[in-house]
Amino acid sequence: FLLEGEIDSATLAKLEKVSERVECFGKRTKEGKQKNTFNTFALADALGARDRRKLWVLYQKGKRANLADEEMHGVLFWQVKNILLAKSAKNAKDAGLNPFVYDKAISFAKNYSDEELKALSRALIALTHESRRGNGVLSIALERILLGV
Repeated sequence: FLLEGEIDSATLAKLEKVSERVECFGKRTKEGKQKNTFNTFALADALGARDRRKLWVLYQKGKRANLADEEMHGVLFWQVKNILLAKSAKNAKDAGLNPFVYDKAISFAKNYSDEELKALSRALIALTHESRRGNGVLSIALERILLGV
């Protein structure tokens, strides 16, 4: 039994010669490296839809796909920011957003009050700073926020 994050082609060929069965999970690129198949925007969509269960499950999948907590945090903050921008603008151009992103943000805006969005934005900003100061672990604080959505 062998568990590896990434394995080069030469080592894989050697293992296949002496193994009864070799299984590789994840898509491989032409160079032989596994391609990350996790869609971070699905995480943002779950936050926008205010689907706590799906949000937590996708967060866990992102962790298993070795995405950095900072990357997932960035996408989540991006979603909250877009919803706030869309709520305060008349159209996509005024918000400075792509029309597709604007339309999604407007559809998600009905799931949150202005106060909830501002509080969520403040919480996401604060947890980054606090974790960098050593006042907590980013992954735990982020998970706590996601479970409270």
